Amino acid sequence: MWSTKQLADLAGTTTKAIRYYHRAQLLDEPERGHNGYKQYRAQHLLQLLRIRRLTELGLSPASAASALENDNSSELYEALTAAERELTAAIDKFNAMREDVRGALAGRSFGDLALQLSDKPPGLSEKDFAVLLVMSRLFDAETVLTFQEILHSSPRTPVDEAFDALSPNADRKEREAVAEMLAEQTRTRTPENPPYSTRGQGLAEAVEIMEKSIAHLYNDAQIEAIRRSWELLRAQKTASDT
Repeated sequence: MWSTKQLADLAGTTTKAIRYYHRAQLLDEPERGHNGYKQYRAQHLLQLLRIRRLTELGLSPASAASALENDNSSELYEALTAAERELTAAIDKFNAMREDVRGALAGRSFGDLALQLSDKPPGLSEKDFAVLLVMSRLFDAETVLTFQEILHSSPRTPVDEAFDALSPNADRKEREAVAEMLAEQTRTRTPENPPYSTRGQGLAEAVEIMEKSIAHLYNDAQIEAIRRSWELLRAQKTASDT
C-alpha cells in the first residue's frame, strides 16, 4: 500500500493532480488506514497510469474518463485519432506526443502501453503485478515485458515456496541461502543478455527505488534476500564481462 505522495512519485505526477482526479471522479477513492491516511494499492496505480497516459497523448481528462469507463475500443481509437490530428498542428513541444499517438495508432508503440492500458495478466499474482507496475515507471518497455513474460510463463518452484516461507525473524544464514537460490533461479530464467534499460536513471538508482517501492509487499528478511540476490546477479554479470 502507498501513501498519496508515494503514489504520485511512482506515477510521475503530483499529489495535487491526484486530488483533482478524485474530485473529477476519474480515480477511485482508496480505503483509509486506522490512522486516517489513504492507502493506495496496485489497482489505483494502474488506474492513474491509464489516465495519465491518455492525457499525455492529448486527450482531455473527460475524454480519457469516458473511454476508460465505457471500455470502448472504437471510441478510444477515434479519440486518439482526433488527438493525433490536433497534435500534428501543435507547436514543437508537442512533437513527442504526436509521435506517441502515431505509434499507438499504427500498433508500433504498444509495448509501452501494454501494461498501462490492460488489466492484470491472467495467472499473475497481485504482488508480481504490483512489482511490474513499479518497474514500468523505472525501466523501458522491453525490460518490463521481458520480466512480465518470465513471471507469466514460469511455474512456482520450491525456491518460491522457500522465499514465501522466509519469516521476519530468519537468521542471516537462512536469508543468504534464500538469496543464493533466488539469484540462481533468476539467472536460469532470464535470457543470456537480458535488457536492463532504465528510463533515465542509472541501474543502481532504479534498483534502490524498486526496493523502497515494494517494501510494503514483503517482510524485512524477504527484502534483504531480494537485495542480496540482485547483488549476486550483478557480481556474476560483472565477472562474466571481464
